[in-house]
Amino acid sequence: MERCQVEGCLNPRKTRGYCNKHYIQVRRHHRLMLDREYGPRGLHTVCIVPDCQGKHRAHGYCGKHYRQIRIYGRLTPEREYRTRRCSVPDCEGLHYVKGYCQTHYEHLIKPTIPASTTVASVS
Repeated sequence: MERCQVEGCLNPRKTRGYCNKHYIQVRRHHRLMLDREYGPRGLHTVCIVPDCQGKHRAHGYCGKHYRQIRIYGRLTPEREYRTRRCSVPDCEGLHYVKGYCQTHYEHLIKPTIPASTTVASVS
């Protein structure tokens, strides 16, 4: 069985020396569209962006990065969500509001009055 005349194509030859896929490209576009062909399926299992382990969704990217490319036309690392921590030293709590974790923010808005402090009574 003869193969398609396109270099690297292993499909059987059907019409005018081309396989079915390449013959349809020539009929529709009057030329081969090799730059627009899809790669082999299952090639990517994780996102192709460095340091991203997201599951592949489309065109080699995970859902988050594919959405960035569709909306902005490029990867936008400055817009990505990063986990923030509490700004109080030695606190590992997650950011809640205004740079503080929930515990430190509640202490900020409702300060506790020590028992030794007395409030002057109004006469």
